Amino acid sequence: MEQLVGILKFADSRRWKSRASMDLVKYGELAVDSLIRLTADTDPVVRDFSIQALGRLKSERAVPSFMAALDDDDSSVRHDAASALGELRAAEAVGELVLLLRDQSSSVRGSAAMAMARIGAREAIDPIIAA
Repeated sequence: MEQLVGILKFADSRRWKSRASMDLVKYGELAVDSLIRLTADTDPVVRDFSIQALGRLKSERAVPSFMAALDDDDSSVRHDAASALGELRAAEAVGELVLLLRDQSSSVRGSAAMAMARIGAREAIDPIIAA
């Protein structure tokens, strides 16, 4: 597993990073701690693939990392973090997701709206309509 973490972190190829993140998902809960650490990496591609992998694993332990990623500089990371929070139906994220309805990226705005719909957040109805 550590070899896959190394590939995700250090490979030059986006394709290899993607493959490593998908292979880490096969380790299930054993990979969660390593993937959570990678969500704070300096490389936005590493952060994004880590968020995607954690989203596939649907680990509740990743919710704080997903929430932190909503403030990421990279729109792909924000988009995937919002999607993961929606998949987990993380009601504690609704306030942060509402703020993403004003994001400069339409992809992030859409992901935030879909996440809140999955969560079933009634308090998000008016902000979604207003957006």
